[in-house]
Amino acid sequence: MSLSAKTGQQAARNFENRRQWQEANLLVLAFAFLKPEKTGTAGGNAAWCYRY
Repeated sequence: MSLSAKTGQQAARNFENRRQWQEANLLVLAFAFLKPEKTGTAGGNAAWCYRY
């Protein structure tokens, strides 16, 4: 396998992982918004991750 093909696969995987993380963070944020008393720290962590 050529280096460029390997790099392209890695980039695609990184992009997919990042998209899944953003979706997961949005779910956590939505849940924290609905149930702030139960997920205070989880919501805060997701918001902190999403900023960066």
